[in-house]
Amino acid sequence: MLEPKVDFDTLNFDTLNKEGHDPILVNDRELNGAINRATTQGAKFGLLLAMLEQNHLHRPVLQEIPEPELNIADAAFLHHYRTSALKADAESWSNINTTSQMIKSGYIQTAHLWLAMHPEPLSQHNNSLHLNEEVLANCSYPTQTRLQQATDNLVKVDETGLFDILQGMESSTA
Repeated sequence: MLEPKVDFDTLNFDTLNKEGHDPILVNDRELNGAINRATTQGAKFGLLLAMLEQNHLHRPVLQEIPEPELNIADAAFLHHYRTSALKADAESWSNINTTSQMIKSGYIQTAHLWLAMHPEPLSQHNNSLHLNEEVLANCSYPTQTRLQQATDNLVKVDETGLFDILQGMESSTA
């Protein structure tokens, strides 16, 4: 099967450079889109792939634009809606009761609006390692023992106790 001839005039990107484009982008065939355009032209695509720089350290690198730092207080204006609290407090429980009363009464759309205005907290405790007793009771026995051992393996370190041990050693050797 004969490969179609590649027109080397179409590989010349000097015309793009005259229009004011960045010469680094014009000469890099991957960044200027020449490889993408040649995917339907078998021989040209193979030639362009062969012409790519093999060492990626010699390839052009796009400069990263540093993003401006935002304070948490400044970032509040970016969000129109309230954010959910991380743990439940007294106000959260009263809001949850209000939501449940609306749902019981059949005011579903009102409850949706209420939840948008007063989002429920994400957790009852702001502790990612806390598991309720009900959840632990529903775990398999090996999981329960492993979780129990994980809490039992915590060693309390008392640096001041070292002095007491050394004092006891001195009195026994004397």
